[in-house]
This record gives sequence, C-alpha cells and structure tokens, in this order.
Amino acid sequence: MLVMDEPQQGKKMDYSKHVSTKATPQMERTPGRTEVENSAGGFVHAVSDWDRLDRFLILGSEGGTYYVSEKSLTKDNAEAVIRLIKQDGLRVVNQVVAVSKAGRAHKNDAALFVLAAAAKLGNEQTRKLAFGVLTEVARTATHLFNFAQYIEAFGGWGRATKRGFQRWYNEKDNDRLAYQLLKYRQRDGWTHRDILRLSHPVTSDEQKRAMFDVTCRPEKLADDKFLVGLPDIYLGYHMANAHGEKMGSVERAEYVRDFNLSWEMLPTEWLKDEAVNRELLKKMPLMATIRQLGKMTANGTLKPMSMETKMVLDRLMDDEQIKRSRIHPMHYLLALKNYSAGHGFRGSMKWNSDPRVITALDAGFEKSFGNVEPTGKAFMVGVDVSGSMSSPISGSNISAAEAAGAMAMIIARTEPVHFVHGFTSGSSRYGFGRNQEQSLAGFVDLGISSNESMHSVMQKVQKRNFGSTDCAVPMLYASANNIMVDTFVVITDSETWAGKTKPVDALRRYRQTHNPNAKLVVVATTSTGFTIADPNDSGMLDVVGFDANVLPVISEFSR
Repeated sequence: MLVMDEPQQGKKMDYSKHVSTKATPQMERTPGRTEVENSAGGFVHAVSDWDRLDRFLILGSEGGTYYVSEKSLTKDNAEAVIRLIKQDGLRVVNQVVAVSKAGRAHKNDAALFVLAAAAKLGNEQTRKLAFGVLTEVARTATHLFNFAQYIEAFGGWGRATKRGFQRWYNEKDNDRLAYQLLKYRQRDGWTHRDILRLSHPVTSDEQKRAMFDVTCRPEKLADDKFLVGLPDIYLGYHMANAHGEKMGSVERAEYVRDFNLSWEMLPTEWLKDEAVNRELLKKMPLMATIRQLGKMTANGTLKPMSMETKMVLDRLMDDEQIKRSRIHPMHYLLALKNYSAGHGFRGSMKWNSDPRVITALDAGFEKSFGNVEPTGKAFMVGVDVSGSMSSPISGSNISAAEAAGAMAMIIARTEPVHFVHGFTSGSSRYGFGRNQEQSLAGFVDLGISSNESMHSVMQKVQKRNFGSTDCAVPMLYASANNIMVDTFVVITDSETWAGKTKPVDALRRYRQTHNPNAKLVVVATTSTGFTIADPNDSGMLDVVGFDANVLPVISEFSR
C-alpha cells in the first residue's frame, strides 16, 4: 500500500508579503493594475491624451520639470497633440479656443503652438477651422508672431496659411489694426513687414492698404501727404518719434492723450517723463498696469498717497476689469512676488514697495479665480513641498511649491472647514497597520493661516521645500489621527516614489475606516502624463493646476 509522506513541518511560506493589491510600495507595480512608471521611478496612473492636452495648454512646458528637460517634455506633449489631431482634429481646435478665450492659461504660447500643428497637420476640415479661428486665439500681434514661428516648424507657408494671415489683418477695423501695427512691431525675429510680404493681403480699403504700405516701407511716414491717408494714431506716433526731443513735458503728455499712444510706441526718453507716465497710466489696461508696477514705482509715477497710486489700487481690485481683461491668477502671483522683492526678475531696476499695492495684488489674485461658493465640506489640502516641486512654473521665478501654496490658501479662504499642510516622504515606517508609529515628519505644518498675505504664504512654502515625494501622506495622516475629511486635495507633480503605500490605496483604506464617500482631487503642477488619481475611480478627479477655472471644478466635484 502506498503511504503518503506527512507534510513537511516548519514555517509556512507567506506569499502575501511579496504581493498585495492593498499596499504595494510606490516603487513597485501593483499586480492587476494598469500603471506606468513616472520620471522618479514610482508607479502611478497615466492621464489620457485629452487630459494631457489640457495640461499642456494651461501649464505649457517652458523650463521643463525637476526630472524632465524642456525639450523632452515639449516633444512628449507634441506627440500627444499630433495623435489627437489625427484622432479628432476639430475637437482639438475647439479645445484650444475654449482654453485661450476663457483666459484659463497665463500664457497663450501653447495654444498657438497646438493651433499651428492643427492648421498644418490636420485634415482639410481641421485645417480650415484652425485658420478660421486664428483671430480668436491670436488676439494680439505678438500672438500672431508666435503663431508664424510655429507655422514654420510645421511646414511653412502654403496657400491656406497665407489666407489665414490675410484674414487676421483684413478682418480688423482700421483703428484697431493701426494700434496693433504700432504697439506690437516685432517679436522673436518676426515683424509685420515679414508677414505682410509672405501673405500679401489684398484689400479695397484705401486706408488699410496705406497701412500695409507704410509698414513695409516705413520711410513713407516722413511724407506729410502720406500721413493724411492713415488713422490719426500714425500722426501721433510719427511726431513722437521724429520730433519728440523738441517737445516739452506738457506737450508730450498731450500727444499721449490725444492720439492714444501706448508706452511701446514712445521714444525711450519719453518714458522717463513723469507727466507722460501719468497720462499713460490713465488708459493703461489692467495687464499692462500689473506688469509696469515696479517701473512706475521706480520712476516716481506711483508715489505714496498720490491720485495715481489710488487709481492703480482701485484698478487692481476691480472685479469688472479683472473679468473683462481675462487676467490669469498667475499674473497677479508673479507681480506679487516681483513687486514685493523691490527689484525685477531680470535687470537692475529697484524700487521701494508700497504695502498697499502688495495688499491690492493679494486681493486681485483671489478675485481672479472668480466667485466660488463654499461647499460646507471638510477639506484636507496637501501641498507637495518635496524637492521636485522646487522647479519654476513656465519659466517664471515662482516655484511649483510656491504656486501650490498660494492655490491652497485660496481654497482655505473659500472653505471654512479646512486643514492645510505640506508633505514630503515622511517616515520609512509609514504603512497600514502601524499607525501608532507614524510620525509627523511627512506632514508638516507650514504655519499658514487663511488671513495672511499670499506673499507670506509663498515665503513659508519655499522655506519648507525639501525631501523626497510620498503623495499618500495626507490620507495616511488623516487615518492615523482620526480626522474626518470629505475631500482630499493634493497639489503635486505626481512624481511620487518614496512611500510604502500608494495614494489610491491610502484613500481606499481611509474610506473603509472613516468616510466611505471621501474624495480625492489631484491638482497637477506640470504637463507630464502622470497622476496619482485612478481614472477608473469616480471619487477621484485629476485637474490642471493654475487653471483659472479650477476652483469651481473642485467645489462642484466636492458637492
């Protein structure tokens, strides 16, 4: 009779210590999930090409990221754009228009780049639509020059391209066209003369034809008879640049007022004249005002308690002007940092910052997000302050961490029930089942209160910028400390890698133990293709950071 051996006695093999779908280290792929490796070596989720298009249009790729060079990031985004143009070029163009016209991005460059790609690489319908909406996306001549540069990269000047540029010039009324021709005369090696000679616009309008002529042959401005056929602004421009040195301060200011001249049209010596600067300020658009704050303070235009300073303070906080001008929050944030510093991002200009201007910029930043009604939900906002967040946003001098801190503060000012901390990798002991050993090392109090200035917030965040990345820390902290949270908001580049538990698993465990309806909003700070949010989980949302529309989206999702 066959006798079976008794099972070998001793320690049993625990296979679960090597494989688990509940708590997989971030540096390992979770079995059964579709995950991708991020630039730091951690495994996360990939965003769709359509989501990546939004990220690129809003965040761009200037300067790259901590891990990815500008060249690589731009090429990766361009490949996604080209795939989408082949898939549905009309949708791509419509998305470009939607983002650009709404002012959701603080720079228009990426929108122009994608529009140029669609105009040259799309099918016939896509190309026709792309050139048809050119005036909606390229709203200024600077935008037009950028578009011309991108067109060169995607194939050059064919018949459809020439017609598109012709329409840009011909569809504008004469006064508006004259303003564009004189205010924005060149950019990136391009001039109106270059584009007019390539596109050859034809018009029956004699005044418009005269403007084209004088743009290509500027020496004609010296002919008084020729000036008669041009809009009045040309006379003011010609007199300022040809005879401006003979004029006194009062006369110069009168020319600025009477002919609606902008500072770009004036000789350099005029810009040192206080009377001229005061006159320029009266009609200066909000965007130009924000950009010129330092210069106007340095040259004496903005003096303490002056009418000019009061005018600027009112303008910076004017709800209607902010809405009408489509001012992006990042413009306020950049001005806030530069003006507060008392010197320019580039150059040697210095000034004594006016505290009231700083306060007005802070208020304008908050207003630029629009009116967002509080949800009444409990928010835990985690600001990624790891080393990778030290990279600047779109080639500016503001780090991703600083901008993330400012966005966190806006949420805190909107939502009465909030908890804002910064996070890094924390303790190596982080993990499920060992809550009593979890330390506060990975979730740091930034010392931020909802009533302090944005300038102070950015300084505090920047000083805490350190360490490796573990995006699970906010959820783990809430679990360990029994904090009731409705919505976790994690502002990050998603380059997480250092934790023993993945963010999605941390959230799911929190749902099991504390709040089954807890949600996660991941606010992306770069245009890479990664997210810590699971696209198959309806309680997780991936949004684009520094999007002027992001706060209403977060609020609606939380509700």
